[in-house]
Order: sequence, then structure tokens, then C-alpha cells
Amino acid sequence: MIRKLFFIMICALCFASIPVAAGAVEQETIDLFYFLLGQSEWDDWDNETFAPQDLVDGLGQIYADAVQAENEEMQIVVLTAMGRTRLPDFVPTLSDAVELDPSIVCGALSRIPSGEGVDVIISQINCEDDVERGGAIWALGAFEYYPDFPDERQAALSALHQRLTIETVPWVIDRILTALQMIYDTY
Repeated sequence: MIRKLFFIMICALCFASIPVAAGAVEQETIDLFYFLLGQSEWDDWDNETFAPQDLVDGLGQIYADAVQAENEEMQIVVLTAMGRTRLPDFVPTLSDAVELDPSIVCGALSRIPSGEGVDVIISQINCEDDVERGGAIWALGAFEYYPDFPDERQAALSALHQRLTIETVPWVIDRILTALQMIYDTY
């Protein structure tokens, strides 16, 4: 815990000298976001504590700073928070970051009501790495907005059925079956 707080403090100090663009979220809000990103128990990014535009600007700025500093750990923390906001504004950023950590990004996308996010998740279910493939499959099942996105629901079902015919890893097969059941249960 102390190590994590130290890490967040160092990140905040490094990025505090970077000016915030005019019209962007206030520095105090960005500082608060840094603090909250360091709190493992905080995951209420979607509880309307913050205005959506403050979340988009603030987390976007922190992510850009982490990319500039080549701080992959902070990038992953911010990408996870972006998914927890449930704001479709973050889909392009998450889509661009899928190579950083496909499982984390797919999980984040599964929380956002966006057909484009489902398309990105589907693109990951045939990757070579079992864990990343399993993460994408789980994310397809966890997407709870299929009633609002019937075309994406059909695309997800088709992709999962197709993957089921070629999958050879037992635990991934189980995950596919679970994801299929989760999708059928949401409609």
C-alpha cells in the first residue's frame, strides 16, 4: 500500500509541472483523480460524483501524460478507470490502447455502451495468447448492453460460435460457453 501511494505521489509530482490546456479540467480535479487512481477500493467513476466532461478531460490528460512518460503501469490504471466511467467518449482511446494490455482494455470496453467497443473486443478473440483470448471472450459475455445493440449481439454470438469450433484449450472452451450463456441471458 505504501509503495502504491509512493508511486502515485511520484507520478503526480512528475506530471504537476505539465501545464493544463486552457478550457480543460482544473488542476485540482486532476490532482484528485491522481489520488483516486491510487486508491484500490475506489471504483465509483460512474456514480456522477464528477461531470462527464471533467472525467473525459481529466482522465484523458492523465493518460496522455502517462503515455508521454512511457509509464505503462499508470496507463493501465487509467484505462481501467476509463472503462469504469461507462462513457463512450473513451472508446477511441481504449481501442488505440488494445495492444498495451488486451485483457484490461477488453474488460474496460465491456463496461461501456458502445457498438464500436464490441467490435474491438471481437477482434481480440482469435489472438494467440490464451489469457488475452480468454479475457476478450469474457468481455463479450460481460457486455450488458446487447438489448440496445442487437447487431453487435449477433456479431458476438457468431464470433463466439465460430471460435468454439476451433478452440482447443479446455478452460477457454468453458469461458466461451459461459460467455454465450451470459449473452443469451441478457436478451
